Amino acid sequence: MPLMKYALVFLFCAGTLFAGGKKQPDMRRFAPADFDPYNLPHIGIAPFISPNNTPYLLQDTRALREKVTYYVETSGYFFVERNEYVSRLLMDNGFTAQTIYQQPLIMKLRSLPSNTLNYIVFGEMEDSDGGMYKVTLRLLDLDKAAFTVIRSGSFKRSGQELSYGIRELSERFINDIDTSGFVLRANAFPPKEYDVGDEGPAGGIIFFKKGTAKDGWRYLELSPVGAEFAAPWGFLSDGVYGPDGFITESGLGTGKMNTLTVIARMEALARTGSAAQIVRKLNTGGFDDWFIPSKDEMEILWQALGAKGRGQFSRVTYWTSSQSDNPYVWFFDFRDGRQYFNGSKTTVMRVRPIRAF
Repeated sequence: MPLMKYALVFLFCAGTLFAGGKKQPDMRRFAPADFDPYNLPHIGIAPFISPNNTPYLLQDTRALREKVTYYVETSGYFFVERNEYVSRLLMDNGFTAQTIYQQPLIMKLRSLPSNTLNYIVFGEMEDSDGGMYKVTLRLLDLDKAAFTVIRSGSFKRSGQELSYGIRELSERFINDIDTSGFVLRANAFPPKEYDVGDEGPAGGIIFFKKGTAKDGWRYLELSPVGAEFAAPWGFLSDGVYGPDGFITESGLGTGKMNTLTVIARMEALARTGSAAQIVRKLNTGGFDDWFIPSKDEMEILWQALGAKGRGQFSRVTYWTSSQSDNPYVWFFDFRDGRQYFNGSKTTVMRVRPIRAF
């Protein structure tokens, strides 16, 4: 069973990188003036459940939620609310795995003054007989106070069938959501605006800002210095591979998926103690969505903060999440602002986590 678990987590994360082209918004649904992402339907992803409640299944269910969130974020149809906001909203109002179908609770959630959501996605992963997972996705349409989309499928616990099955199920589920009649809630409020150099939601520093929210994020936040740690990147022979070679990337916006992919590879090989595994267990400033910056994200971080003496960096080398070759990884020297491609994976270097929101 442990081998099945490791293979599953690897496929969940790696499969995301092999997904097809991004679905574009239906241009007929919104007038050009409405393309501010905040004016799109607001959707939240609830914590997914696993009725069997075994440790490996709980972990796999969390991986499922992350993957479904990725597909929702990149679909182009929705403004995706933060997971911590959605989780707190449900918990504070009595939602549990056993009560999600109770109409009084749904009506209560619909009428809360602080609630901006139009839709909530619920998911369930069940370990069934024959080495199969049964996965069910449900959409709660709060404007209609009803579950309007339900999609389910059964997939082998390991192998490409699982990865591509989850991808196909997610895409069919998203395509089934009818956003044609949505009304942005009158009590909705625009998200707080930040500028580079501002203190972020987690108590760190904003070091990058996009013009608009896209792919589920607009800002990059450096963690407070207390979240910094030192660890090896991985192990000499453990390249993170896919069918087309290495599947970690260097560009802006790739650090989070790099980190998840490395975790999947380490767990598939029963490794522990890698930098990526450590960073995903952090809970700093009330947030647990930290990751290791990619090569390009680290360059932006240096230019915005490090080169100006901000961020409380040590004058040492820091890992990126981008491989250059096997067994080498890009790393950044905060003494001179240079990047190097030949970091040996077993070398212990500093890690300064970041997050996107």
